[in-house]
Amino acid sequence: MMNFRKMLIGVIATLSFSMLSTVEWEVAQSKEATNQLDLTLLYTNDTHSHLENIPFLHSAIKQVRQESKHTLLFDAGDVFSGTLFFNQFLGQADLALMNRIGYDAMTFGNHEFDRTSAVLSQFVSRAKFPFVSANIDFSHDPDLSGLYINKIGNPAKDGMIYPAIIKQIDGHRIGIIGVTTEETPFLSSPGKTIIFQNAKEKMEKMIQQLRKNGINKIVVLSHLGFNEDKKLAKEVAGIDVIIGGHSHTKLDQPVVIMNGTTPTIIVQANEYAKYLGELNVVFDPNGKLDKWNGKLIDVHAKDKNGNDIYEPDQFAQQKVREYSKSVQALETKIIGTSAERLNGDRPDIRIRETNLGDLIADALLNEARKTDHVDIAFQNSGGIRASLEKGPISVGNLLNVLPFGDSLIVLPLTGYEIISALEHGVSALEEPSGRFLQVSGIHFEFDPTKPIGKRVTNVKVKSDDSYNPINPNRKYSVVMNKFMADGGDGYTVFKEAESQSKELPMVDYEAVSSYIQKMKTVTSPEGGRIVQLPKKE
Repeated sequence: MMNFRKMLIGVIATLSFSMLSTVEWEVAQSKEATNQLDLTLLYTNDTHSHLENIPFLHSAIKQVRQESKHTLLFDAGDVFSGTLFFNQFLGQADLALMNRIGYDAMTFGNHEFDRTSAVLSQFVSRAKFPFVSANIDFSHDPDLSGLYINKIGNPAKDGMIYPAIIKQIDGHRIGIIGVTTEETPFLSSPGKTIIFQNAKEKMEKMIQQLRKNGINKIVVLSHLGFNEDKKLAKEVAGIDVIIGGHSHTKLDQPVVIMNGTTPTIIVQANEYAKYLGELNVVFDPNGKLDKWNGKLIDVHAKDKNGNDIYEPDQFAQQKVREYSKSVQALETKIIGTSAERLNGDRPDIRIRETNLGDLIADALLNEARKTDHVDIAFQNSGGIRASLEKGPISVGNLLNVLPFGDSLIVLPLTGYEIISALEHGVSALEEPSGRFLQVSGIHFEFDPTKPIGKRVTNVKVKSDDSYNPINPNRKYSVVMNKFMADGGDGYTVFKEAESQSKELPMVDYEAVSSYIQKMKTVTSPEGGRIVQLPKKE
């Protein structure tokens, strides 16, 4: 009877997708049936080549690993693009540091496709960890097809791409699935040889295959955004944890979504490696989530004496210093010339239109129109941190003006919502703030003596070569930085429309740099976009 049982189990295992041996199947099944698993999941997302934070991040990772028995470290995508480190090293500097600290898996973000397939294939092939993506088909791409294995990785090889992999922890098996936003062809430049498929459908199929193989603990690395993650948690059964990215959401605590009577935990660690996500979970002997707690670890946290809690990792710090030397040379690169001083002075730009504000807004609109029809550009004055003096303009000069490296977002907004945003922009003139808007593609007047919410009049939107009164009921397409789109500076009207947003494959200073290089010599753009009405006697 016992020999027959072993034979039967062996046949079943041979037919399974992951090709587990009879011994592996029996050991995994017995341990998963009798022991609970205490597991710490560490995670990053949307780091966007902000290497300046990595030495502190590595120190935090090491400390948690020392305190935890079982840990896994994941990244939910968008390592690429955003700083001069990426422009200089095309992700290889990031990868060297990721390899050093030891990631267990990564999924792709849309920005991983900002450059050529050859650039991405070098990043993947040199990684000392596998990649997971269930809804991207790389089989037709000449650079990436050789790194793509369209079956569950068990075990998974470093530097290869799988729809899912299986990690073994103390005899327990954990399925790791990756998904990436289907909007990537509109947000980045993957080309026609990389196919983005329905994330929900592909993930459901992969969960079914893992379940058939006896995997009862499933973690999804998602680069879909927080809103989409919540939908998936409600609609797709069998997910225990979603480690998210794409929306740069700061989830200080895990968000729990119930799928029937079963919980799905969603976490996300904001952006730029400023935080390390830590999620502690307990799976009962049947693989069900029993307990959990989580937090974001501020890698720059201070103790009561003002000292760094996480001293920068010495190896990582030395590597970043080496990379910085090359970046410093890039910072001195001249990208154009200004024929006059472009005013970004804080006292001016936060209460009125300036020539630098006009230039930046024009650059954002120019960039957005390369991929779609966009009507208007908004730039919050708080994001403009310096002026550009007359004479040569270097990359470093521009980074002083726009130091945040914000992504660019296109939102559909009604005329009514646009007017509401303009009203908000002129609502704090008595105590000037960063909410004051610099604009392109739109003109308006305002009367600061009127009550807040009733100051803006005569709003006109440019169409072809003329300005026409805004239609409150019509939808317009507006480009802005992600800080504003997320509701920053109090722009809740943008936050409410964020679910319909599209992200452009370039950050703000890159768009302005491209615009200046195209113009070669910049002068004050056409003004008169924002008119403050004189006080009535």
